[in-house]
Amino acid sequence: MKFRALAFLFLATALSGAASSGSAATQEDETIVTSWLARQMVASSGGIPLDIKMAEARMRAIYGVLVTKNSSNEDGIPRIRAMTIAKFLEKDLDNDGNVTSAELREVLLLKAFQPLTAVSGLRVDPTKEQSENILQQLLAKELVADKNADGTLDFAEIRQQASQEAMKISGMQLSLSLRDASAVRVLDTSGDKVISEAEFIDGAKKVFTTIDADKDGKITKAEVRTHIRVRTTTF
Repeated sequence: MKFRALAFLFLATALSGAASSGSAATQEDETIVTSWLARQMVASSGGIPLDIKMAEARMRAIYGVLVTKNSSNEDGIPRIRAMTIAKFLEKDLDNDGNVTSAELREVLLLKAFQPLTAVSGLRVDPTKEQSENILQQLLAKELVADKNADGTLDFAEIRQQASQEAMKISGMQLSLSLRDASAVRVLDTSGDKVISEAEFIDGAKKVFTTIDADKDGKITKAEVRTHIRVRTTTF
């Protein structure tokens, strides 16, 4: 069982990387990196609006932390995304790369029949109706990723859901490495596969300008929240 899980994780990592390989930044890359930069600019600001100079100083300090930090893709968004994809693929019973509602039902059936805890604290077996209700709830939760509502999770849908969950889980708190493929594609304008301080700051300034919706030369946490919400809902 452990070998099977490791095999799924290896496959998920490979597929995840393959789907986002190449030099051109994708919409997903932009969403991940710009949302992360936006959060970092206002982190621990105490609710005080930041002007461009304050934001630049903050981002220079963050760049210094990232350079000295022993960062690795294994601890960032790619790792979380790969693990999430692996969890989906474990439910792909016929190994065709897709997860159907029938496969999900078979996998979740055992969980739906697990004993329930009564008010008295005793464990009791659920009725047939209770088990079916639990099963439907579990299926609905899994099928949130089924964007076209065809009852099957294809790899594109699985990867999109995994990316969104990875961004949510990580909280974007310095979890994005300077060696992260998404960060390199978005911020490395020179094409040398290295994000310099100048490139990092330039990327942050562009995000600052985008976030500053009212163009008053300052950004607030509210503007950052709006920016991230718009990007993630359209992703």
